[in-house]
Amino acid sequence: MDNPFPQNSRYANLAVLTRTGPDGAPQYSLARRILPAPERFVPLDRVRLSGDERPDTLAYAAYGDPALWWRIADAAGEPDPAGLSGPEGRLLTIPLPLEVADNGSA
Repeated sequence: MDNPFPQNSRYANLAVLTRTGPDGAPQYSLARRILPAPERFVPLDRVRLSGDERPDTLAYAAYGDPALWWRIADAAGEPDPAGLSGPEGRLLTIPLPLEVADNGSA
C-alpha cells in the first residue's frame, strides 16, 4: 500500500507497514514519526504570541498553507499543536523546512 497522505502532511514520508492479521487480512499502520531536534531548525521568522493565534493561521501566514502547522510544532518541540496556542508572550520560531535548511549542510 502506498502512503495515502498528501505531501503537505507530517505523515507524507512515513513508510506504510503491513502485517497479516489473525484472520489473514492485511493490517496497515504507519512507521513511527520521530520529532526532529528543535536545534536542527533554521529560523525563517520568529513570532511573539498575543494569545489568539492558532497553529494553522501561523502556518498560512508563513507558508501560504495552513496544513503546514506541524512544521512550527516540530520546531517548538511540541508533539501536540494545542501547546502552540499559549502562553501569551511566548516566542515561537517559524522554521525553514528541514528540506531547505539541510540542503547545503552536506
